[in-house]
Amino acid sequence: MYVSKIGDLILEKTRHLKYSSKDFIVFWVEENYGRDFFKLLVSIVLSQNTSDKNSIRAYNNLEKKIGVVPEKIASAKLKEIEEAIKPAGLYRQKALVIKQLAEAVLNKKLDFSRLKKMKLEEARKYLASFKGVGFKTADLLLQLMGRPTIAVDTHAMRVAVRLGLSSRRSYDSVRKALLEAFNLRDYKEAHVRLILVGRKYCKPKRPKCSECPLKDLCDYSLRK
Repeated sequence: MYVSKIGDLILEKTRHLKYSSKDFIVFWVEENYGRDFFKLLVSIVLSQNTSDKNSIRAYNNLEKKIGVVPEKIASAKLKEIEEAIKPAGLYRQKALVIKQLAEAVLNKKLDFSRLKKMKLEEARKYLASFKGVGFKTADLLLQLMGRPTIAVDTHAMRVAVRLGLSSRRSYDSVRKALLEAFNLRDYKEAHVRLILVGRKYCKPKRPKCSECPLKDLCDYSLRK
């Protein structure tokens, strides 16, 4: 439940930060290939542990060489998928995950229409039951579906902990803190804004606290 105004202040102080669809692969895929949940899920898998620039290159290759539709991915050889997505890194693991997800869609084990009808926690667990799809990936896909959740990547987690929103650096604790800090209607924007702050200012080493728009709200900055 939304109980705090801290989220409103965070958004107010970070809305000047600019970004384009190329800064977030899921927005880039929506813009260039439409709002297809299988394509979006593949793009999220590709984005794991790499930059959006690299994952966009990999996704583009996959569309051009094979086509990001379940039938084409499932019938493609694993080596072909690996070759296409090399720019994303960890390409062997990701290729296997993507192929298995395509097969799951075809045999109806992964059903996006069913997913929309599930309660949120049931939907999160359902998605996370597939190999290579953890809760962060599940939350991001559900967030794109308009469900009331927030995906917590490494940037969002670092920013949230340093701000003092969560005393524990665990996925569940930070996600719970963010769900409470922001208004439900702002979850998607909050996800984007926290990532932008993490990328530009709140770096893992040598954070640029003096330049950060959230410095007056931040426990970490105020202790320095």
